[in-house]
Amino acid sequence: MTTYENQQAWRDVQSFLPEQYHYTDNYKPAEENWNWHGNQVHLDTFRNPDAKAKIIEFHGVGTNGRQISMIVGGPLAQDGYETIAVDMPTYGVTDVAPHTIISYDDWVQCGSDLIDAELAKDDRPIFLYGFSAGGMETYHVAARNKKVAGIIGMT
Repeated sequence: MTTYENQQAWRDVQSFLPEQYHYTDNYKPAEENWNWHGNQVHLDTFRNPDAKAKIIEFHGVGTNGRQISMIVGGPLAQDGYETIAVDMPTYGVTDVAPHTIISYDDWVQCGSDLIDAELAKDDRPIFLYGFSAGGMETYHVAARNKKVAGIIGMT
């Protein structure tokens, strides 16, 4: 499993953020891998079984789930939500299956399938949050998967 544990890039970005957004040994997401059609999709998660809702976060082009996790996922988790930041295939530390070509439509399907996977665990409402291309993705995923409770999408 590829992780962010030894990657310097996100730490460099973190240095520009206010101190309360910095990850520490005691405040950081769990790293999970979700097998989606042979791709090992990386998830930065703040799991909270007592949360009333889950928020799945989509990053933009040129960024990754770790960055959105730092600025949105962690703070929302501190407010009591369960958060899941996705490294869409070909971004971040998600491992794409050999000889696989990924398109934007695959991102939309991946997001929709993740909603179904999360709803199979429990029936808490799921909201989508995204910025830039991830903002548009929130709309397209919600249009495909009618089980979304709401979207916060900025594009």
